[in-house]
Amino acid sequence: MNIHKQPYTTMTGFQCKYCFQKWKKKETMEKHIIMCGFWHKSSQIQEDDYDSTPTISELYKLLKEFAYKCDKLQHRVDKLENRQTTRQRKQIIELLNDESQPTITAIEFIRTFTITQEHLDTVFEIDLTAGMKSCLKSNMNPQSTKLPIRAFSQKPNTLYIYNAPDSEDHALSKKPPQWSIMSNAELDRIISILSFKFLQAFMLWKKTRFPMDSDDSIIHTDIENLRANAANEHAKQQYQTYMIKINGKRINEDKRRTDIKQTLYAYLQSQLPVVIARTLELGTTGTT
Repeated sequence: MNIHKQPYTTMTGFQCKYCFQKWKKKETMEKHIIMCGFWHKSSQIQEDDYDSTPTISELYKLLKEFAYKCDKLQHRVDKLENRQTTRQRKQIIELLNDESQPTITAIEFIRTFTITQEHLDTVFEIDLTAGMKSCLKSNMNPQSTKLPIRAFSQKPNTLYIYNAPDSEDHALSKKPPQWSIMSNAELDRIISILSFKFLQAFMLWKKTRFPMDSDDSIIHTDIENLRANAANEHAKQQYQTYMIKINGKRINEDKRRTDIKQTLYAYLQSQLPVVIARTLELGTTGTT
């Protein structure tokens, strides 16, 4: 007898063919029917031959055999899924490599970004992460196929980057640039470059807005200058608040990386060509 019988499908869900119990979800039904079928088979054996009732030791051995087979089957499924995922990644990277390549790497591209007053104001009003996201959107055209950072709706939350491999300083790398899935280290490198650019822009802004040195200790003793002193003190407090925000120290680095990655994916995602997209869809269906 095959204990893996398919359940009845009813108007209200799924019904076990052994005990006729009803379940709303197919996944729950499938988990139930394995053991229910086993006990159903065992009860039939007992009706045919009461002397063949399994002992506790025999049941334990049978359970170990089931566990071994399940573990072996899960290992095969994981291996097939990993193989399929690797094949899908290769297809997308091959597609990117077949297209005309960007003129500069992703790291070089980020270094060309300009930090505007609007980006600084976003930092002052919200935080450094929000300023970075505003800067990235302002300097990238999601419609361009020449961008050295790409994303596709068929591969959720995955970024592809055009960079010279195995070198922190991509300008000095001896290997030619190529497409790959963006790593956390590469994303951290992009965030680090943006952080430095924001700091440079802030220091320039500070020179024009707060020309006095923060270490100046001008003492005003006459009553006429009390108001000027109060204004200077307010300016210093404002400067300190902005300085804390521009350094971004109050935001968890992992959270900033996640926010930047999600923003880049949502902003840059596009559709893969129909042929590649269809291949990925069929491959995904075949592994489920």
